[in-house]
Amino acid sequence: MPGRDTRLSIEALFKFLEAVDMVEPASLYRVAKEAGLRYERAQRYLKFCIEMGFVVNLGRGPRRGFRLSLSEEGRRFLRLLKNLQKNT
Repeated sequence: MPGRDTRLSIEALFKFLEAVDMVEPASLYRVAKEAGLRYERAQRYLKFCIEMGFVVNLGRGPRRGFRLSLSEEGRRFLRLLKNLQKNT
């Protein structure tokens, strides 16, 4: 939609990656629920994370939803975010 704010927040990205890590392999619905994000917003974070190589899609689950997992790069980035949060 034109005029929509498409910026991503570091806090929401942290919650998204943390949720993927906690419930992997998980559907986007479950990740959104765990992170406290609306499904549409979680879709934007998923797209960003896949493009950056932080999250990998393991294929379709039994209900035809994506099965998501953190990549090694995603795990390193999540550790970095946790360290930054701890030091501030």
